[in-house]
Amino acid sequence: MSSESLETLLNENTATAGIVFAIVYAVITVLFIPVGPFVILAGAIFGAFYGMVYVLIGAITGGVISLVISRYFFRSYFENFCTTRFPRLQRYSESLEKNEQTALFLLGLTPIIPSNILNYMCGLTHVSIVTFIWTFVGVIPGTLFYTYLGTSIMHFDTQNTITLITLGIIMIALAYSIRHRLPQKM
Repeated sequence: MSSESLETLLNENTATAGIVFAIVYAVITVLFIPVGPFVILAGAIFGAFYGMVYVLIGAITGGVISLVISRYFFRSYFENFCTTRFPRLQRYSESLEKNEQTALFLLGLTPIIPSNILNYMCGLTHVSIVTFIWTFVGVIPGTLFYTYLGTSIMHFDTQNTITLITLGIIMIALAYSIRHRLPQKM
């Protein structure tokens, strides 16, 4: 299949392709497959905005599935075994629960921990599923940045490069601003 016929197929079936992409993204999220290249690919295929939408649908779906798997299959082991042997894990868990919205938002905004791991980690705590879903707002800037990167790769020009650099600076400034407004002991 040529690239032109693939492009025509995608243009004629954009919504179906987006749904399939979101399902595949959810599956790779659950399976611990690195998602970064898929976010860039979404931008290359669907454009920055729709790529971001399909990634977020897949990320939220895969994230909730991962959280539920972790919560119902591993949390009791974590609470009974790990926290008694490693008290620091218990303190981290308690700190996360006290500041769950801010902490999860910030962790989504700054990719310190890969999202696949963070999803399973949240299942080990008492973070509510509603809060978990709400904090996906924090991943929107980074997702938009990487989908725009994918779009820029497909349509390279000076304006795309300037926009990409600007988005990067905004993300760094936002993360810095939020981090300095948090309590020091979180």
